[in-house]
Amino acid sequence: MENIEVVKAYVEISSIVKRDVKNSWRLKLDGIPVTRLYTPNFTVYDKNDFELATTVIDVTPILRRDPGQTRHVLEITNTGSNVIYIVGVALLKLLSYREGTSSVAYVGGSIKLEPNSTIVLKDLTTHPKSKTSLSFIAYTPEPGIVLEIGNESRGVRTFTLASNVQDIDVPIDPKADTEKLMLTLRNASENSYVFIPTLLFSSTVYRRPKITLDVSTSTESPCSSKLNLTIKNTGDAKAESVIAIVFSLGQTIFREALGDLEAGESREIRVSLDETRGAKQALVRVVWKELGELQTIDKRVSLS
Repeated sequence: MENIEVVKAYVEISSIVKRDVKNSWRLKLDGIPVTRLYTPNFTVYDKNDFELATTVIDVTPILRRDPGQTRHVLEITNTGSNVIYIVGVALLKLLSYREGTSSVAYVGGSIKLEPNSTIVLKDLTTHPKSKTSLSFIAYTPEPGIVLEIGNESRGVRTFTLASNVQDIDVPIDPKADTEKLMLTLRNASENSYVFIPTLLFSSTVYRRPKITLDVSTSTESPCSSKLNLTIKNTGDAKAESVIAIVFSLGQTIFREALGDLEAGESREIRVSLDETRGAKQALVRVVWKELGELQTIDKRVSLS
């Protein structure tokens, strides 16, 4: 994607170690040393003398080297003599992008949710027509327990934690579900719990391109006909790297790179069908990039 900037970036590691023992590790992100110290920012304890820890590290300078990079590698090496159980790793990268607006509530720490106890999230900010979700990693020593997520007016959704560690992403209705969200642990034994190192509530709305494709045929002579393509961007953002392709009889008979198509801009293309005599159909495809991802629209055309 063009015109993006990494505003802030954090690596978060949730781990479990034996209480009151010294630990050490070495962390590298994309091959760059981050730290050699095991110094959690947040810690809670269970009843078996284990430490449930969350470490949050600012890695903004590293990720600013290549703002468009979408894949990162975190290397964790235990340099001590004690076992460190890694529950989960999260990378939070906040980007500034001219085509999008987001509200993000990042609750980092060590939350220990005990049986029949509840966490309440209030005053969550959303945007109309946004993509909104609540995401978190949950650890429990007792798989099979039930986590309820919802609110009093809209009811709750239940999630059974089928394994010790589970990544949960809950779609949220931005118009109705954000007055108050509650997380409640059910069906757990007295000594059980859910360890939640992070709650990430995000609401994102983008200006997006919307590509429309109109296709018609015209006959110029008994031996010559053409496809008339009208490609228009009716959205409110630029469609990048637009390509028009026509397939017939299992072959590509036309391909043209159109470049970027601004909001409201259209292109008209005429494609000769002289090479498709005898074909009954053609497939017209338009490909473009939207927020860095490829999108397509297809339309089949009768030639008979």
